[in-house]
Amino acid sequence: MIRVTIKDADALKSIKVDQLKTYLEKSGWFKRQDIMNTLASGERQIVAQLWSADVGPKVKTAIVVPIHNDFRDHVARMSEAIQSLEQAENRSQLEIYVDITQAPIIVRPTKTKSKKSSKTKNKN
Repeated sequence: MIRVTIKDADALKSIKVDQLKTYLEKSGWFKRQDIMNTLASGERQIVAQLWSADVGPKVKTAIVVPIHNDFRDHVARMSEAIQSLEQAENRSQLEIYVDITQAPIIVRPTKTKSKKSSKTKNKN
């Protein structure tokens, strides 16, 4: 197997948070906890999520997933996620990258009340 390390910032920027979360969910990872930050105002906000998976007997690995795509450390977090997935899945970063970024986007229809036309034409 050829091992490729993805270092290109534009490639890593192209990984969206939702894509990574979908990949993790489908691969058996679980969101363990929210990572909070306290602002100067004292308000607390979620800045990331900790995801983990059992990769062997008594061995766990974790990935920090930022909550937004525009955080400054987005590229670093995506690089770390790809590296962790490479080790956990024993697959190349390129294979994982393609699986994350090329997965079809599932659009779920919103439920709306259908309006039935009650017009009935009587022909005599």
